[in-house]
Amino acid sequence: MRALKFYQTGSLDDLRIEEVTMPTPAAGEVLVEVKAAAINPSDIKNVQGKMHETTVPRIPGRDFAGRIVKGPDELLGRSVFGSGGNLGFGRDGSHAEYLAIPVTAVIPLPKNLSFAQAAGMGVAYITAWAAMVNAAQIVRYCILCGEIQERFGYWNNENFGVMPRTLLSQPFAPV
Repeated sequence: MRALKFYQTGSLDDLRIEEVTMPTPAAGEVLVEVKAAAINPSDIKNVQGKMHETTVPRIPGRDFAGRIVKGPDELLGRSVFGSGGNLGFGRDGSHAEYLAIPVTAVIPLPKNLSFAQAAGMGVAYITAWAAMVNAAQIVRYCILCGEIQERFGYWNNENFGVMPRTLLSQPFAPV
């Protein structure tokens, strides 16, 4: 199979498209025929040597979408997508025609998404989700501490839309 591969970190010029052995899925893994894969900033940093967990030689790539071609019978032929973990850093990633990955790391592809759309949402979705969770935790912390009530008074649906912008413009001092 064809794959993008690098043998040392430091420069994107070290990337090569070459023929490599098709991966064999271990117990608890599936083999995915990759139909689409995204390129993320972490993929670039990975090749440049800025990700400390990277080992070489390595096939980069974190986000993918494709079809399961080996694994449990009930999953064969299923369209899936996935992202993250040590994919592309400590184990070969998605910038290849096939990818062996734990069965727990694949998600069924929604019928309304193409392979390209699903492959493009992995790291971006996780980043957005983490930002929302972090923001929600900060707001929750402020509510629990009484910070919002002390600074802005009663928080209701009428001033909800204005409140976050106002909060961000204020210095944050936990009580």
